[in-house]
Amino acid sequence: MAKPQPLGSRFSKNIKAIEQTNSDREQPAEKTAQQKVDPCKIVPSIFQPRRYFDRESLLELQASIQQLGILEPLVVRAATGKSDEYELIGGERRWRCAKELKLQTVPIVIVELSDEEAYLAALHDNSHREDLNPIDETEYILKLLGHWLKLEVEGVKSLLYRLRNQKASGNVSTDGESEEGTSMEIVARVIGQVKKGLTPISFIETRLPLLKLPEEILAAIRTGEIEYTKAKSIAKIDDPEKRIEILAQAIDEKWSVKEIQNWRKEQSQGAEIKEAEETPTIRIGRTMKKLKSSKAWENPSKWKKIQALLMKIEQELAPEGN
Repeated sequence: MAKPQPLGSRFSKNIKAIEQTNSDREQPAEKTAQQKVDPCKIVPSIFQPRRYFDRESLLELQASIQQLGILEPLVVRAATGKSDEYELIGGERRWRCAKELKLQTVPIVIVELSDEEAYLAALHDNSHREDLNPIDETEYILKLLGHWLKLEVEGVKSLLYRLRNQKASGNVSTDGESEEGTSMEIVARVIGQVKKGLTPISFIETRLPLLKLPEEILAAIRTGEIEYTKAKSIAKIDDPEKRIEILAQAIDEKWSVKEIQNWRKEQSQGAEIKEAEETPTIRIGRTMKKLKSSKAWENPSKWKKIQALLMKIEQELAPEGN
């Protein structure tokens, strides 16, 4: 099983080109051997962390490209197993704009990079970015781990939870020669390289749960509209419509985490008071409405429990002496 190497080992000869092509503004390119290819023959790299790109920034770059063309070439490497395709190493914003503008060709510089070097180049680029959102960063780490561990993303998650449980029980092997020890070493190295100070345990406990948040919450975090600490608090609102409403309000009015928590507390207290003031008829009607809309009978296990409760209610209502 291959292991990712420490940052800065074998890709120095190509890093200058990668840094230049990742600049946010178009600059005249130095004279270098270039080719031109159809942008549709270029595919994004799994080693690049960013999945969300600011729309306004892309439109500005598109306007520049329409006026001046692409002045700085994209950096690519040959795509694995595809003789006529290239994998993008640097210049993804230009590539996205070129596809949006339906350009027939884009200038490229081809570099020879192994997976390890492409990974290190992405780490180097990512180390200069402070605005990568936690969702993209979490998904990026999972993809990297999947690459090095030869697992699908769901397999990576299962492995992480298993390693956490083994570590908690003291049964995890630290022997780097064993498969388990090697996996632990890869997990710790990748997570630590992508995010300094982030440990495998903190990644499992604080980052993986983010991917289970409602879709509208994930979208708001990805676009940078709200911090994930606030978003996690809003995600605890059960009513989807109310959750979307409060999410928009929290973004517009720049609510703090404390303000979101206070709103939830007030709503909870209000619901308790309202429930206490309900008449028996209203309470029974509301419960029956919930029961019918849930279609619990379609779940055999749940329906069995409800039937037992209904039987107890019927016994309580039965006339005395029957």
